[in-house]
Amino acid sequence: MDTLVKVGSYTQPYEAHIARNRLRDSGIPAFLRNEHTISIDWFLSNALGGVLLLVPADRAEEARAILSTDPAPEMDPVLEDPIFCPACGSPDTEPTQVRKFNAALPFALSGALFYFFGPEFIILVFPLFFGGPGVQCHTCEAKSYIGKWPLGRVAKVMGIGTAVFICLMLLQTVLMAWNKEFVFAERDWNQDGETTLGEYLESAFVVKVPNQRSGCFDYYQRITGAKLKTECDFDSGLRFD
Repeated sequence: MDTLVKVGSYTQPYEAHIARNRLRDSGIPAFLRNEHTISIDWFLSNALGGVLLLVPADRAEEARAILSTDPAPEMDPVLEDPIFCPACGSPDTEPTQVRKFNAALPFALSGALFYFFGPEFIILVFPLFFGGPGVQCHTCEAKSYIGKWPLGRVAKVMGIGTAVFICLMLLQTVLMAWNKEFVFAERDWNQDGETTLGEYLESAFVVKVPNQRSGCFDYYQRITGAKLKTECDFDSGLRFD
């Protein structure tokens, strides 16, 4: 297979199509790269170097010579199909990047999650800030979303956000358990003579309350309210259920 080389790059896919057709009309095989990716998300155009126009290496010089000439005499005066404004129906539009949701919605959800659950949950709202392909109407000045919501990116960010959230919650649990003034053996909540990692982490949610008997303490699970055990004279090893 002949090696393909780049003879041009274009910000918009339609520009690349015009250049490719010019080369094909001259008998030069021409191909596009990054076309579909940039069509879905125009913001990636600069990062990917635009839509690349590729030809066989032995036809590259000929292709560059054709592209360097004025295409106006070679092109028929055929206009592209306009994109009509969904708001007013005007064809006087141009492509732009538009968010699917109004910015007020993710900001409101962020505030609610922060207030009720904590800052760790805010990352789950990030996908609502994403934009996609849309049009700017020069007649009514409206911006309209016309593409599909970028579900791939949404799923990726949601996955990353969930993983980060779990790690933060685990780290918070470890720190809470570490700050508890329990000796290691005291965290043996099922009293089987062995303190497991799970029991150590559970101690983050355990409260120690003095019992009516002198030197005795009751241990409660703070979330469920269940009584885990009663212990007296812990240092001497005497235990009571």
